[in-house]
Amino acid sequence: NRLSLTSGRDADLKSCNSSLLDGYDLVSFLPENQYLFECACDCGFIDIIEIPIMDGVYIHYTKDSVTKAINRGIMFEFSLASSFREQS
Repeated sequence: NRLSLTSGRDADLKSCNSSLLDGYDLVSFLPENQYLFECACDCGFIDIIEIPIMDGVYIHYTKDSVTKAINRGIMFEFSLASSFREQS
């Protein structure tokens, strides 16, 4: 089972506790800004950080943050779905 989280507030990310996440094998997070990306890299319960492609979200991915996340065992997933939508 996978739980996918998306939020624009750090309070939402910090309020997740182990009792909420116990029923899930994987927890993924889609950060909506730079600060949340940094928080996700430090987070102990996130397994996957989703990276949006062509979705209008600009995040500066620093080497230090990415390395920190990788060392914690966090994987990165590139979300391509929005690139397949019709542009109007």
